[in-house]
Amino acid sequence: MSARPKIAIVDEQPIFRIGLTQVLNKDSKYEVLAEGDSKADAIRITSELEPDVLLLDAELEGAGIETLRSLSEKSNRTRTIMLTKTESEHDMNASFQAGARGYVRKDIRADQLIDIVNAVSLGKMYMDPNFAGVLMANRFNGGNDTQQLIDTLTAREKQVLERVTKGFTNKEIAREHGLSEKTVKHHMTSILSKLQVRNRVEAAMFVREKFGWV
Repeated sequence: MSARPKIAIVDEQPIFRIGLTQVLNKDSKYEVLAEGDSKADAIRITSELEPDVLLLDAELEGAGIETLRSLSEKSNRTRTIMLTKTESEHDMNASFQAGARGYVRKDIRADQLIDIVNAVSLGKMYMDPNFAGVLMANRFNGGNDTQQLIDTLTAREKQVLERVTKGFTNKEIAREHGLSEKTVKHHMTSILSKLQVRNRVEAAMFVREKFGWV
């Protein structure tokens, strides 16, 4: 990661895109490398310029998540924040599963956006608290106590889960702890079962306070 994070913005709405550029350019910590308004632009920009952070329209050409999947398949180093106008649990989960590092509403305040871009550029993950609150209420209303569920995890599973909350991939976790990627996947399967969640995104949200989710 460069000392001055480089940002790219791909959004179908010119006015919104220009506004984002102005907000980020006012902060000397960031450099906006490029803008775009299509899937082709997103692929070209990330491939040629390799920005540190991409702000991507979740509704881009009606296929923002598919665009993200395409970017993730190319294994580029760019960390993506999805920008959305809706509150869809399905789209939120799908975005994180496709490789997003952040998921926020487009009506977020400028100062909050800058904080989120900074956090994601440092390797953290972010979810709008409103989304997280709704999801947790739907998923865990009347469920078991959080601490009781966490206590069922082994020491190694807690290590793996903590890295997951910080946005590490299975491969990165395996390398850090000297494990095989297959072993990490085994630990993740156990973690999901014990916490009664469907995927790594929900697991991270479930313990975000304990492990310092942004």
